[in-house]
Amino acid sequence: MDINYSKFATVQPIEDTVKFLSHALLRTGKCEETRTSGELVQPATQVLLELAKDCVFEDMSLLLGYLLALPESLDAEHILEKLPRTAVCLQFAAYYYALQIYTALNPYQGSKVNDLYLQSPNEVIDVVISHVTSQATPDWSDSVTLLIPKLQLYVELLADFMQAEMLQNLGRGVDVARFTQDNEYKHETIVGLAMSEEVDAFEISVSLAKRYNLSIWEVYMTHLEYLFSDSGLTTKEIEKRCKDLDILPTLVENSSDFCQRCKTYIYTSIEGENHNRLLFYYTLIGQCDDSDITDIIKPDTHIKLLKKLKPSMPGLDYKSLFDVEKDPFEVIKPVLQGSNVHVIAKLANKIPDQLRGGFLVPSSMFCLYVNKLFWEGEQSAKKVPQSTADWLHRYEACGEYLQRLIPSDLILFFDGITFTEEAFVKLTVDCRVDIIKRALKYVKQQSGKKKQTTETEANYESVIQYLRQSQRHLDTFNSAFIKDLMNSQDVPKTYFPNLVYNTAILLDYIQSQPI
Repeated sequence: MDINYSKFATVQPIEDTVKFLSHALLRTGKCEETRTSGELVQPATQVLLELAKDCVFEDMSLLLGYLLALPESLDAEHILEKLPRTAVCLQFAAYYYALQIYTALNPYQGSKVNDLYLQSPNEVIDVVISHVTSQATPDWSDSVTLLIPKLQLYVELLADFMQAEMLQNLGRGVDVARFTQDNEYKHETIVGLAMSEEVDAFEISVSLAKRYNLSIWEVYMTHLEYLFSDSGLTTKEIEKRCKDLDILPTLVENSSDFCQRCKTYIYTSIEGENHNRLLFYYTLIGQCDDSDITDIIKPDTHIKLLKKLKPSMPGLDYKSLFDVEKDPFEVIKPVLQGSNVHVIAKLANKIPDQLRGGFLVPSSMFCLYVNKLFWEGEQSAKKVPQSTADWLHRYEACGEYLQRLIPSDLILFFDGITFTEEAFVKLTVDCRVDIIKRALKYVKQQSGKKKQTTETEANYESVIQYLRQSQRHLDTFNSAFIKDLMNSQDVPKTYFPNLVYNTAILLDYIQSQPI
């Protein structure tokens, strides 16, 4: 094997007089010890320290040899404490104390080189640290117990240095000096590192948290919150990240806090139309203990609802549907179509009506849709009716859904297309009368069908009575007085809205009922 020493300095003769004398004294003292077979001990502590000091920046192996030759191991601290705080120097100091502890606990009597010195410094340090920290009440001499804190100190300093170097390499403006001294700043920095989509930053955050005994749960939770709120990752990417990092098992161990943090910080960051993200959110919440979930609707129900609504009603604001301050009918109406009314109707009894109490019912969904269908038409053909015949055709188009309405919703539907301001403006009185007549005919047919219960018959009878009353009321608009009022030329046009229009609207609304 060719060995190239071109990058190393050749051995130079000792020209320094003090160093030359130190070497001479050391050799003389050791020769004396050898001659007397150890009866006359020559410590030469000061000489060894001077020689060690001179070779600090020249030969670390020789430096180690001088320090190991010291009669008292702790005397090496005179040299070690003055070494630069670099990774190499800190590891060197830890290695020195690890060697001293190991040889003190395991004296070597062989004639060959101890295998201990052939192992890597990291391995020796790890073995000794593991050994001294695993002993509960060791029966060791003072010479050993005094060395252990020194070893632990340099191992800690080395770990701090490596962590600080990682922080600097991140380029995030971390104040390394403040990080090592200010515990609050340290905590904020570690948690702040978790607020990144970069895996390296997250792993450093976890490493630091373990190093300084901070909550791993807090780091994981902060990272999850960041992924949802500010990372810009898609839901699939967030799911993959959670799986790859395996953070969920740890998070759900603290079910109560996990559930609360998800509701407070994650749920609020999700748009109501983002059904994929809501699905993943409820999948997370579903892993919490049942006792920690206080919502009326449980996560598994939300998941079932979202899986049905996502393909059929993609624009639905799902969060508003469960908002206590929002009317669920107003939330559903903008996205309600013929293609999805059957879907929402089947799911209605799982959706709470928090304004009115209870849950929605299928009939109410069909009622909402036919009202929208009458005024807006089919999604594919929204041509505005131009005549009474067109409006009557619109009404007939609603016929296939009327049988799905319970009697009370029939009244709401007929009311919505004949006695509203929109009906007053867009439909003639004759058109509204025709609609009422057709509605009356339909209800009578439904009421006359067999297999009707006594309660159902009574309900249909109330609808018939309502329609008859509505018809009589509309007939009053054909009286000469009302026609003269509506067509009056005596009232200036500028006053028409305040006088005639509002009076007619009020008269229309009361439907001949006492007020």
